[in-house]
Amino acid sequence: MAKANDEVLSAWKAILDRVPNSHLLLKGDAFVDPLDREFMENRLKSFGFDMSRLDLRGSSRDYLDAYADMDIALDTFPYGGGATTMDALYMSVPVISLIGETHHARFGYSILQNIGLGELACATVDEYIDRACLIASDIDTIEALHNNVRVMLENSILMDGKQYMAELEPFFEAVYEEYLQRESSSIPPPEQLTSLCEEMHKYIVAGDNQSALAVADRISAAENADEQSLLAAAECYKKVA
Repeated sequence: MAKANDEVLSAWKAILDRVPNSHLLLKGDAFVDPLDREFMENRLKSFGFDMSRLDLRGSSRDYLDAYADMDIALDTFPYGGGATTMDALYMSVPVISLIGETHHARFGYSILQNIGLGELACATVDEYIDRACLIASDIDTIEALHNNVRVMLENSILMDGKQYMAELEPFFEAVYEEYLQRESSSIPPPEQLTSLCEEMHKYIVAGDNQSALAVADRISAAENADEQSLLAAAECYKKVA
């Protein structure tokens, strides 16, 4: 319930008001401890929820069973669900999500788009409310989604580990290559070693140990560094250690 901010609760309240005989199931740690539960109940009442239409359940290890009691799952925003969205879809429950501008606000959109249900990701809060109400009022659509959502998820790239990694690996390789290039560019050529040794000595005399060590690291990493330069770097390590 930590993600259920005021705007989220207002949207959920609007959906309940527009869909006759609908109920909202909320499950989590906030409904385990009596004091926490009382706080949440008072908060929900302050938004005007009809408490008789709320099903408040504490968290449990068998939480996946609760999806059997749901027609539609409503994502939170701007911080949407990740694992919980995948849980709902795996249990063949469609998820209505709001598309945000930041990484954490686009989890639902990314997941839904990748399984072929991008139309369940909405651009505005009003669209989010309308989409939930539309599906909730159509029993045939709900049944069709319940029969197919898990299959769509299982047949998507999200459940294809080999293909997922095949597409992800080039990005890791590019990042690593960039790192190698950046590291190699920081290694001085042999002709610069004399000036670096002089610079390192100045830092030692000035008592700037951190800068002296940084220069010593560059000398040590230099290809074909001469013995005199390496000894100077070693002496620096001894002095400032």
